[in-house]
Amino acid sequence: MIFKSFVLIFVLALALSELSVVLGKYHVYIFNDIVNDTGTGTPLTIHCKSEDDDLGEQLLPPVGHFTWKFNLNLLGNTLFYCNFQFDNMQGHYNIFEATRDGHRCYLKCLWLVRQDGLYFSNGDKKTLELQYVWPK
Repeated sequence: MIFKSFVLIFVLALALSELSVVLGKYHVYIFNDIVNDTGTGTPLTIHCKSEDDDLGEQLLPPVGHFTWKFNLNLLGNTLFYCNFQFDNMQGHYNIFEATRDGHRCYLKCLWLVRQDGLYFSNGDKKTLELQYVWPK
């Protein structure tokens, strides 16, 4: 009986680990859409991490972007968070939360960083939603 339970748990764990392979990898895109007072773009520094991965510090030029892809972890609680900094603005935000974004992104999460905050889209730039505002 113990052996059968072990086999069942093993098969279920294997099936869950393969689920993200069947669904595909999630792609996160962060676009620098910051325009300063003079109408020109502003460089943006970001540093994104998860519990398992440090994606390093990235300097995005005006209209530049950064992207990465990943599978959900076995527990389905994948979290990526990023620090953002430009001029005198700075913020720390959750960019991918499996419980929040697993369904709304459907494999493609777009973020536009602007002067007033971070905008989310699930792949259609026509439908942008202000998700985070810069701290005061």
